[in-house]
Amino acid sequence: EEIFDPIVQTPSHVENTDDEENDEDSHGMNV
Repeated sequence: EEIFDPIVQTPSHVENTDDEENDEDSHGMNV
């Protein structure tokens, strides 16, 4: 469980940042 916590948080943070950046890019193009 201890190993899962850090490993799951690491990709989650990276995915969140990518999603936000992608969302902003998509929004800008859509507008």
